[in-house]
Parts: sequence; structure tokens; C-alpha cells
Amino acid sequence: MFKSEIQEVGTVELPKFSGVRVMMLPFRLEDVATLPSSVASWRQTVAALIEMSPVRSGVAYLTIDESEVLTGETHRRPGLHVDGIGPDGRAAAWGGGGKYAASGMLLVSNIVGCRGWSSEFSGYPGLNGDCEHLSDECYAKEAIVMRPGQVYFCGPLAVHEALPMRKIVKRQVCRLSMPNDCPWYEGYTRNPLGVEPTGSIHAPRSGFMAYRS
Repeated sequence: MFKSEIQEVGTVELPKFSGVRVMMLPFRLEDVATLPSSVASWRQTVAALIEMSPVRSGVAYLTIDESEVLTGETHRRPGLHVDGIGPDGRAAAWGGGGKYAASGMLLVSNIVGCRGWSSEFSGYPGLNGDCEHLSDECYAKEAIVMRPGQVYFCGPLAVHEALPMRKIVKRQVCRLSMPNDCPWYEGYTRNPLGVEPTGSIHAPRSGFMAYRS
């Protein structure tokens, strides 16, 4: 059994679409100046997210994905899954603390493209967080459809899935992952200002980069 946690924590404004894409970019939460110029248009949004964060210091990880998504396609990783379990099947100990949970991430987008579940589950996620085997449990519960501009705190075992687009859209997703010592994979975005990931660095996570996981 495990608990899937998703909570609304506030709203933010997103910048104009410009095609920015970074994955798990390490930076220091206490200093937005450690964000490189490649994400300068997002600094105000990130600063607002930090104000909502249960953690205010340490090396966090920023993912921004601005992409054109075709009709019928998903913007992000398809299928029911959680983000807090790696390829070895072990839960990722995303560090942190605060009033929402002991770990997790903040998530916001400009267009509806994801839904999740805040509930207890009797099963457990599989390798790489796969939860397709829990589909009966998911669809028997009421889903949270993540609304544009709404910031969600998601625990590391938050069950969610990307939704296919009904038309061609330019979608923006911003994810702020709390400080942690989890593995960091080659192919993620290095910080040219010298902020390094705190976890061990591994070979590319095969099969996931294409989905911007």
C-alpha cells in the first residue's frame, strides 16, 4: 500500500512561449541567480514557485518543457506512473520537508495535459514507477485534472498520466523537484554556472529521454 499525494498550493503566471527545454537542471533554491541565462524568461515564475515550496535551500532540479504537441499525442511520458521510483524499483528518497510532505515536486502547465490521483493504493508501482497494473484502482477513483496556471505539490509517489491533446497546441510544463540525492542521468541539462547535481551521475535513462521524463 502507498499514498499518492497531489495538492493545490497556489497559482503562477507563465512567460510567453519561447521553446525553452531543460531537464533536471540543478540550481540553488536560495539563489535564482544560479539559474542560467537560457531560462531567464522563467526566473520570475521559478521564484514564485520557490515561495510555495516546502524547502527554500539546497540544490533543486528544474525541468521546463515548451513544445508543440500534435493532435492525439501526449506532451510528456504516457501511461500511469509515479516519478519517485527509478529503474531498480526502489523509491527515490527526495529530500525536503515541510507542511505538504517530506519530499516531492511542484508542477504547473499552461494547458490541461495531465491528471492524477490523490488517494491510497493497495498495490505498489513497478520499475521506473510504472503503474499501469494499478489502472483499475485509478479509474475507480476520482481524478484530479491539472488546471492551467494552478501549481500542484506532488509527492514522489503521486500517480499521474499525460493526456492526449485534442488539437495542436504549444504547451508549457514547469517542474521544480525538491533537493535530493537521487541518481542524475547523463542527457539531463548541466548548469553552465557550475551547480552540480548532488546525487551520483548515471548513464542515460534509456527509453525515457524521448518522452522528456
